[in-house]
Amino acid sequence: MHTLIRGLPEILSELINIKSPEEIWDKIETITKSGKKGYPEILSSYNNLHMICPKTSRVLALGGILAANYLVTRTNFPELYENSPCSQLDWKNLISALIFRHAVQMVANGQSGVAVTFIDKPYEFLTLADVWKQPQHLRKRLLHRFREIDANFAGMYPYLSLCNHSCEPSLRLNFDGSRLIAKARNDLKKGDEVFNSYVLDCRNNSRHNRQEELKSIYQFECDCKHCQIGNNDNEFMKFHQYRCSAPNCNKVFSPPQTQDLRWWLVIEENNEILIKCPKCKTALEVDWYIKFEDLFMAEVLDSARLTEAFRLFKYSEKLVHGFNDLRNHMAWKIVTSFFEIWEDDVVINEKFFEEVANVLNYWLNHVEEQNDVESILYATTSTFALDLMAEGKCFNFDTKKIRRSFDMLSTELKNIFENYIQDYIGDKFDDASRSI
Repeated sequence: MHTLIRGLPEILSELINIKSPEEIWDKIETITKSGKKGYPEILSSYNNLHMICPKTSRVLALGGILAANYLVTRTNFPELYENSPCSQLDWKNLISALIFRHAVQMVANGQSGVAVTFIDKPYEFLTLADVWKQPQHLRKRLLHRFREIDANFAGMYPYLSLCNHSCEPSLRLNFDGSRLIAKARNDLKKGDEVFNSYVLDCRNNSRHNRQEELKSIYQFECDCKHCQIGNNDNEFMKFHQYRCSAPNCNKVFSPPQTQDLRWWLVIEENNEILIKCPKCKTALEVDWYIKFEDLFMAEVLDSARLTEAFRLFKYSEKLVHGFNDLRNHMAWKIVTSFFEIWEDDVVINEKFFEEVANVLNYWLNHVEEQNDVESILYATTSTFALDLMAEGKCFNFDTKKIRRSFDMLSTELKNIFENYIQDYIGDKFDDASRSI
C-alpha cells in the first residue's frame, strides 16, 4: 500500500481525465512499458503470479481489497482523483488491483530491511532522561542496549531487483531509514555480474535450507557454485566443526546435516546428543555444556559461577574447532549476562573485565568470519566493547574495525555511536587503534 500511496500521484495526471476504468488500466500498462524512472519502474518489476499457488493469490487479492477499502473510506486519498469522470467504485477497484500487483511483485522482488532497536529489560520503565543526556547523546554504559536487529519492513528497489541471486553475493546492503545503499563486498571488474542473495548466504545457511527457501518463495533452484552437487557446503559447515576427545584420535569433523547442528538449543529436551566422531565413533561430550547452561539458571550470577563459566568457555576449545556456532553462543551468553549484572551495579572483581574482554574478542572475530566487519551485526556486537572502554576497563579491541562497521548503520545511529565515543572515550579510542 505504501508503494501505491507514494507512486500513484506520479502518474495520476495521465489518468485523471480518462473516462473508463478499462482505459485507465490500459494506460497504466502503457506507462509500465515506457521505460520512465520512478513509479513506472516499480510497475514494470517482475512478478511470478503464474507460479504462486491459488490460495496465496486469493490471500493477496483479499489483502488488496481490504487495503483499498481502508484508503477510500478512512483517508483523504480519494481527493487525488475526485475530479475524475470515473466513479469512486471504479477507482477503489483499480486501487485494489494495483495493491494486489505490488503484493505479488513484493514476493518476487521485495527486499526486507533491518533496523537496530534499543532493548528494554522486563519490567523496566526508563524515562527519556534515564537514557539520554541530550538528543543523540546516550548516558554511559547504555550503548550495548542498541543491539537488537529487527527485519521490520520490506520495500521495492527496482535497481536491486535487477540482480540475480547467488549464495555468495557481490553486495552488502545498508539501510538508512527506507533508503537502501548497496556496496560491493569485493573488488569488481568492469563487466562482472553483480549478485544479491535472496536468502541467508552460504556462510549462514545450509545448502538444503537455501534451496528449500528459494524454491518455495522464488520458484527456482539455485545453481551457483555453492549449490553444485559436488560442493560439500564447507562455507557453512566450518562453523559446525568439532574435535574428537578420544586419545590418539583428535580428528576434526562436522556432524552430518541430517542431525540438528544447533543441538545445544534443545539439549534440555534430549540430553543424549549422539554426535559421533566418524573415525573412532566416540560420542561428543555434552556434560560440560549442560553444566555451563545450569550456571545461568540461578537468579544471581555470582563470582563463583562467573569463574566457572569462563573456565568452561576455555575448556570448550578442546572439543570445538575454529569459529564454532556453539562457542559463539557461549560467548554471547557470557557477555550479555555479565552486562546485566554490571548494569545493576553489582560489585565485580576487576579480573573479570579482562576475562569478559577476551570472550568478547572471540565473539567479534567470529562475527567477522561469518558476517564480515562491514556488517550491522559487527557494529551491534561492538557496543559491548565501547561500553567497557567508556568505563576505562579494557582497550584491547580493534577499534579500526569497530569504526569501519559504523558504515553499516543508519545516519542517526552512526551519529549516536560517534557521539558516545566522543563523550566517554575520546582520544583513547584512536590510541587503541594504534596499539593493535
